Amino acid sequence: MSSFGINGSFLLLLSCTRPFVYYPTSNSRRNLFQIAEVSSTITCRIGNVLALIASFKDSDQSFIDLLGGVMAVMNILYFILFMCKYNRELEKALDREAEWSAGVKVNSNLGAKLMDAVGEWNLLVMSLENDDDPWISATDAEGKLYYINRETNKTAWNKP
Repeated sequence: MSSFGINGSFLLLLSCTRPFVYYPTSNSRRNLFQIAEVSSTITCRIGNVLALIASFKDSDQSFIDLLGGVMAVMNILYFILFMCKYNRELEKALDREAEWSAGVKVNSNLGAKLMDAVGEWNLLVMSLENDDDPWISATDAEGKLYYINRETNKTAWNKP
């Protein structure tokens, strides 16, 4: 009977408090960890009710065995369903993370291409500004200054 009261107070506490860790499920907007705790507490409560019913039957051992079997089957089904749901949620979370990292990679590639285009544009503008000098200054990817000869397309670190 004390287990029934403890599980009841735990269930009440779970439904009244907010979880510390929020891990949303894909099917509902509830927290996966809170759903697991509430469902396991409800499973324990059902087991307590079955044990309470069995305690009122004095001598019928077959009835007590039947209730114990029902509780065992219920616990096994709960475990299987919980693990299936948890694995599905974990796969979805990993897929979301893979999509996010792929988006970051695409964005970084686009950023690099944009910087290359800006560099080429600056090179073109500088070449148009300095018509009399064949050497154009430019910077490489590491930010080092080098020179390009417009007429021969040769590069040099120092301006000749």
